[in-house]
Formats: sequence, C-alpha cells, structure tokens
Amino acid sequence: MATDGLIGMNSIDYAQSAIWSSVMYRGDFTRDVIGTNGGSFEWSSQRLGVPPTPTRKERYEAFVAALTPRQKKAVERFQLIRDNVALYRRLDKERRKEYLHVEFTDEQLNEVLQVSDEQLRKQLRKKKAAQLSDDIMRFIENPHEDEFRFDLSLVQRWILQRVFELGWTLEKFGRFDRYIDYQDMRDANKPERIGKKYQWIAYHEFLARVADNFEFRGEDWYKPKVEKYDGPWQGMSLRDIDPSWVLPKTKQASSLDGFEPTWWAPAQVQWDPLLTDTEWIRNSADLPAVEPLIAVLDPRDNSHWLTLKGSYRWEHVNDGDNSDSPYPKRTLQYSVQSYIIKQSDAVKLFEWMNTQWRDTKGFSLRDSNPADRVFFGEFCWARAFLYQAVPYYGRAGWIGGKTQDTIPKPILMATDQYAQEDRGFDCSIDKPTRVYLPCQWIAEGMNLRWRGIEGHFYDAAGNLIAFDPSVNSAGPGALLINRKLFLKYLNENGSTLLWHVIGEKLIITGNIPGDDWPGRLDILGVFRILQQKIDGKLYTRLSE
Repeated sequence: MATDGLIGMNSIDYAQSAIWSSVMYRGDFTRDVIGTNGGSFEWSSQRLGVPPTPTRKERYEAFVAALTPRQKKAVERFQLIRDNVALYRRLDKERRKEYLHVEFTDEQLNEVLQVSDEQLRKQLRKKKAAQLSDDIMRFIENPHEDEFRFDLSLVQRWILQRVFELGWTLEKFGRFDRYIDYQDMRDANKPERIGKKYQWIAYHEFLARVADNFEFRGEDWYKPKVEKYDGPWQGMSLRDIDPSWVLPKTKQASSLDGFEPTWWAPAQVQWDPLLTDTEWIRNSADLPAVEPLIAVLDPRDNSHWLTLKGSYRWEHVNDGDNSDSPYPKRTLQYSVQSYIIKQSDAVKLFEWMNTQWRDTKGFSLRDSNPADRVFFGEFCWARAFLYQAVPYYGRAGWIGGKTQDTIPKPILMATDQYAQEDRGFDCSIDKPTRVYLPCQWIAEGMNLRWRGIEGHFYDAAGNLIAFDPSVNSAGPGALLINRKLFLKYLNENGSTLLWHVIGEKLIITGNIPGDDWPGRLDILGVFRILQQKIDGKLYTRLSE
C-alpha cells in the first residue's frame, strides 16, 4: 500500500483538523474499533510478495550459533546483567532494600551497563563485535518486542484525512456532530455523528487496502507467522450486517411462562400450590413427558416433525405473599439435543448413555458454537462457513469410538447454530438472534439450501426439510426436521438418532443460597426411536 500523500494534511484547514481530531481521538472509535487500546492488529507491517527478511530472533540465533562456548557465556552474562538492572529499576525503594539491601543511583546503573557492554565486545573480539548490530542488541534488550507490529497511528491519520476527502466539513456537520457528541451515550445502539459514519467508511476502505498489500497474521496476531487470508470472517469480525437475514428480531421466547404451549412444545407444567418449595423440588412425578417434545405434529397441515434440538424453560412466580417481587420463582428447564449414530452402534450407545446418570457430571458435550461471522445464507457451503467448520470453532464432527475416548462409539451432533448479537455498531437488529440449524452432515447429504426464508432449509425438490419455528412464531427455540424424509435418509445411510436430555428443577430466590436452600433436582434422560415410536426414560438426582 503506497502511503505517500496519505499521511500529510497540509490541504486540510487547521481549525477543522483540530476540532475533528478532538472528537475522533477521545472517542471509542480509535480505542475499540481501530484497536489502539490494546495495540493489536491482525496484519503485520510486512508486505505481500516481498521475500521475508530474517527476524531479529533468527538473526540473534544465527549470531549466537557462530560463537565459541566462552563467548556464549559472555552473552548470557551480559543479558543477565541487563535483565537485573531492568528489574531493579521497576522496583520501588522498599522492595529494593528488601531484596538487595542496597540502593544504586541511575549513574551507577548506567555505568554497570556500559562496563558489561565493553566486556562483552572485548570477549567477542573485533570481527564478531562488529556483527553485534543494533538489531541484535535490540533483541537482547527486548526479546518480546513485536518488530512487525503495524503502526496503528497510520490508520488514525489515514482515516482522518479520508473523512475530510469524503466531504466532512465544519460548516456542514460541525454543529450536529457536537450536539450528538454532547449526549455522552456509551451504548452502541445510539445515534451516530455524521463524521462517525465517514469514519466507518474510511476504516473499511483502509482495511481493504491493508488486506491487499500486507501479510495477515490472524487471531494469534502476537505470533510472527503468516496465515492465509481468505476473507473478512477471519479474526476481527468485520462482517456486520447480514444481507441474508433481514428480520430485526425473532419471536423466540426465553421461557414458556406467559403464553399457551405451542404445537412444537405442547408440554404443560403443573405448579401445585399445596407443595412447599422443598416438596416441589423433590417431586419428579410432575415432570413433563419428553416424548411429545421430540415427535411433534404441525396442526396447520398435519405434517410430522422430529425435534433435533430444543431449549425449554418454564417459570412460575410464587404469588403467596401478594407482593410485586419476581421471587421466589419456581423454574424447570429441559435441553434436548440429538446425535446421529450408526445403526450398528445404537444398542451399545443407548445402554451406555443410560448409565451416565449415575455419574455426578453425567454425559455432556460442548454445544456447537454460534457461527457469528457467517451469514445465514452461507450455511453450510460457503468459504466463510467452511473456514469455521473445524473443532477449534466448536464443530468437532464425528467423535468417540477410539480406544482413548470416553464415548465408546462414534457420534455426531445433529445441529448447528446461527447467531447475531444485538449490541453491534450497525444497529441492524433489535434483539440477540440465535437460530438452530441442521449440521453440515445433514445439510450436505440431503442437499439442503436456504431459499430466502429466515430459519428455513429446503431440499432440491423444494420440500421444507428443517426449520426453527421460533423465528416466526412465539415459542421456545427448536430445530424441527421432516420426520418421513429424514428417517428415510438416515436409513439409507445406515444411521439413526439418539436424544440426550439434561434439565433441572430449582427455586430462584434472588438471594445467595443459605441454609434454607431446598436444593436442586438434576434431570437426565436418553431417548431413541424404537418400532417407530420415541422410547426412553428420565432419571433424577437431588443435589443439596
């Protein structure tokens, strides 16, 4: 990237520059967006297409490798003295007396450093002393310095000039921007200055230039390595507005309290007012059946669906004291997760999972991480998705079945997640969005695609195969899949399903639990398809 002419601002009126600089540099944009608060940047200062030069560390290691054993010890002694002097200078007076029982002046410390330098060069002799370049000395003095750090002040100066080139002037926007800035709103969801909008444009222009001309480091920016740059979904999360998701919010509910059960979550909870909190916690007879949550019927067209993932939470406020307090609150929740397994492994895995309730921790797998840098329309085929379709991003694929594994046979989590946060700077959504999706194995095998409807996936024949009903209808988040077509696909591939259920019953009091805490009822269960029906059992365990 050519920088000539991009840094100087002689053509900009000094008064405008001063006013704009005061707004830009004391704002959050420089610290939080550009990254000057941490000094981190995911590109290095090394240009693409230019043969890499040896790093200071590499030059230092080559220098030391050519020394005699005696000379190497001299280098080690020199480094030790410099480290001790640096440590001494960082200590306060009391610590200096405590550890060393003596104090040194700056003049004495400087003299020690000078003498150690002379002694080292004397040991190295004339030829090798001449090789003790500034770079090697700089590495000795600060081996952790990032020599390829991108100068973020360049970003600031380039953006500032570009803002004026785009059209910001004091006469046009100064009064409005000062008014907005005086509101002192720290939230991301707030009105923005006109100049701030120009900053966003300039910032992305700058990043495009950097990506075209400099080496990309990735999220491990502190390591002097080169990572292939595939697109803006890497590292800095530079993709904000999703063009394939236009809904400002979904209708997903965080609890089933306050409205009637839905067709995909028909379970009802009986809140027996005659039971004390302790009695209610210990009572497992009132737990909702899981089978109606797994095999569901859509009354609109009498279609049959299987739930691959579901999160259910029921709450009931104890209104015995007739107060306005939301506490104490009786809470019951289920989390249902499905796994794809081989038909030949079904019996063994079902029996093994049924033994896990005896374990204090039980059987659990980390849920799939939401792919917050992937657009909804890119599941499960685009480069942005494939970049994250690895265990590092929570997509482990098939796991288990090896000698060292806890899980005796291979299993595959059947779901994935799409997410957007509500506190983004673009303010394109009103609430956090989280949608359950079929995993890559299902999407690719059944040739599923998004066809312009949020939360829905269709096959090549246009059949709706999988969807999250909470996107458009009030209710809990869930992933439903066409029962007939999906079971046919599983059978053709010699596979079947297991469902694992975890949940709990507890009382939320709003206070730190004390001696009067009634405990918690842990819920565990395993379910399968047996003779076309959902078969399984719930286990409970009291935690006190």
